[in-house]
Amino acid sequence: MHFEKYTTGSAQPQITIEEQKILYDNIISQYTSLLAAKHQGGIITAPITDGKSQQEIVIDEALYNIVNDLNNTQTIENMGYGYKDLDGNGILELILLTGGTNIKAIFTISDNIPILLEANYGIGNSLFFATKKRLFMTRRSVNDNLEETLYYTSRVAGDKMEYDTVYGKIYDQSKKETLEMFQIVNEKR
Repeated sequence: MHFEKYTTGSAQPQITIEEQKILYDNIISQYTSLLAAKHQGGIITAPITDGKSQQEIVIDEALYNIVNDLNNTQTIENMGYGYKDLDGNGILELILLTGGTNIKAIFTISDNIPILLEANYGIGNSLFFATKKRLFMTRRSVNDNLEETLYYTSRVAGDKMEYDTVYGKIYDQSKKETLEMFQIVNEKR
């Protein structure tokens, strides 16, 4: 059997599509184990981080938070994963998603190691495909009575996410009114 070789960067060795999928096996195994435990009513515990690299810790915590955030078995039954080269560089991204279109996490490979690009969990947060290569994301946080919601368009660019447009609003829950609407350009509000 012959596989085409793809590079993961100019200084990195070439790896096949099958080798890329193997690099994601530990993430998939950990994710499906957490989902199975949650589905069966078991208690899932926060990951043990002793002796792990920072990137491993980030991945473990994201997987735990994604599954811990799920509140019913119907949601868990609709969880899945797939592969897609989102930026056309020959490296498959691993995408964790629901049966609908809500993306829970996106991983890529950098220096032959899986890395987390984006994770989606928490109330009011969402990540969807806007087009084949563009993503739409919302992030919501509440501090006292002030709710801040950010709206992003982004795309995968190698081993990072690039955020094209960021809009936001600040809403006062007690007054039930929007206090501010803004756009972030070149990291300035």
